[in-house]
Amino acid sequence: MYNLIFRGPAYGSSGYATAARNFLLNLHSTGDYHIVLDALPWISGFSISESKEILLLLKEMETNRSLSEDTTLLHWTVGSEFKGNLGCQRAIGHTIFETSSLNRSFVEGCNTMDAIMVPTEFNQQTFRQAGVKKPIFIVPEGVNTERFNPEGSTLSVIPSKFTFLSVANLSYRKGVDLI
Repeated sequence: MYNLIFRGPAYGSSGYATAARNFLLNLHSTGDYHIVLDALPWISGFSISESKEILLLLKEMETNRSLSEDTTLLHWTVGSEFKGNLGCQRAIGHTIFETSSLNRSFVEGCNTMDAIMVPTEFNQQTFRQAGVKKPIFIVPEGVNTERFNPEGSTLSVIPSKFTFLSVANLSYRKGVDLI
């Protein structure tokens, strides 16, 4: 059994929080990890699509504090918030950045960790070129195939006029200039 402190936004409805929660729950489901949740407060609320059982499981992980000295910290947040191992034997940071360069605080935060996990080869190359010296591993994020699958309805003809719905923060980073 591996000892793990998972530090991330497990309760939010943001993309970061949803990915963090799903990763955490999948680690838990293997039965290979003794997990302590150190939930970061992100102001995005709890996802209403999660069950009461999931919420109770997350709360239980928060109260489960007994770990041995051989503990790994998995810090799931933006790279500028990484602060090293925080007393753990190893520290792994998981982060993502959707641009072709990183600011200095992001690089500095990543370099306080023992290793970095990113979801894409693009991120790996960008982080390396920006100056991240630690090992960078690609761990692709999964897709909920029960929710997102090709069995849904399709358009037989694409209309000449349509309404486009974007569900995201209206910011340049999210591509609002492209809508």
